[in-house]
Amino acid sequence: MQLTAEVASGAVVPLFATDASVHVPDLIEGRPHQSVVSFQAIVDTAAKAGTVAIRAGSDESSIEERISVLRNGPTLSVPDKQFAAIGKRLSFTVTAAFDTSSTGILSATGLPAGANFDPATGIFDWVPEESQSGIFNVRFSAADASGRSAFSDVSVQTGSGAPVLDRLENAASGAIDSVCSGGSLAKLRGGWLSAQARVSVNGAAAPVLHASSTEVTFLCPDGPAGAPLSIAVETEAGQPGTLTTALSNSALGIFTVDGSANGQAAARILGGSQIAMARNYRFAGQPAQSGDVLEIPVTGLRADCDPGLISVRAGDLELPAEWVRPGTVAGVVVIGITLPAAAPAGNAIPLSVRRRLPSGEVATSQQTTIAIEAIQQ
Repeated sequence: MQLTAEVASGAVVPLFATDASVHVPDLIEGRPHQSVVSFQAIVDTAAKAGTVAIRAGSDESSIEERISVLRNGPTLSVPDKQFAAIGKRLSFTVTAAFDTSSTGILSATGLPAGANFDPATGIFDWVPEESQSGIFNVRFSAADASGRSAFSDVSVQTGSGAPVLDRLENAASGAIDSVCSGGSLAKLRGGWLSAQARVSVNGAAAPVLHASSTEVTFLCPDGPAGAPLSIAVETEAGQPGTLTTALSNSALGIFTVDGSANGQAAARILGGSQIAMARNYRFAGQPAQSGDVLEIPVTGLRADCDPGLISVRAGDLELPAEWVRPGTVAGVVVIGITLPAAAPAGNAIPLSVRRRLPSGEVATSQQTTIAIEAIQQ
């Protein structure tokens, strides 16, 4: 949902929603020469149906707009894939939201032997036995008094607790066919990993930039395009099999704010202080305008890459890169462009990066989005 309000140029306006399940920015700031400011109101999936007031301004001077929150049956919230070590307890909670006029029930099907699900609390609880090694799919359902329902599946993988590798991908784009080029970042996904995980590529240790129980981000080695890579990860619990890929000429990818492949780009404006996205309560951001310098963080490029070989596509415009600089961490570089007066306006303008290779071929990143607004005086 978007709401607009006329404000003085450069003014800071407080916002408030009368329902805690409707989120708006605490403050919005108008850009110089901008008389209309837009922002997003984001509604929780668990919000009840009804009317919510959104106020902009102070007690002395404010405006109010009412929005209707609509529901079409229950909604479910479940966790991502779970990993359970044999003999150790796995517990997680499933929640459901129903209309204000409805009551509902939770249920589960496909429970492994010995597992328990409490519909009253939404708690799943299980200690897998030695004979239960494998992958189990459990379906959770929510149904209301009107017969409307929703369901979602959770995959549970059981094993010894030694690390499991599911996927090798480009750390920015999520691509599996263009994972590594010299000095780029790649990501291993799986289970029973750890913050102390170690990565080796062709038997040599690779720098690890981030590690958790489900993913490890590491720096790809240098080498000629096409060179085979055998990648392994090791934790205190052991080392699984390896995953393989080959070096690319340019494993180009744009980083996004939430790690999704095609979501909002982590591109910044105003000297890096704001993300070029719709004003919202989650991130410090506001739409870019013509004349802004857009700073785009990518992997798959060297910091000394010739900017003349790089272009950025914003909507239908092909814009030349003005500079390329090192990012704040290894494997990340930042591309700079200036948005022209002809830049399209919208909250989800397609954004991608292209690099011309010595062979004449063009490497292209995945498509992400940014927000651009027209100057309205």
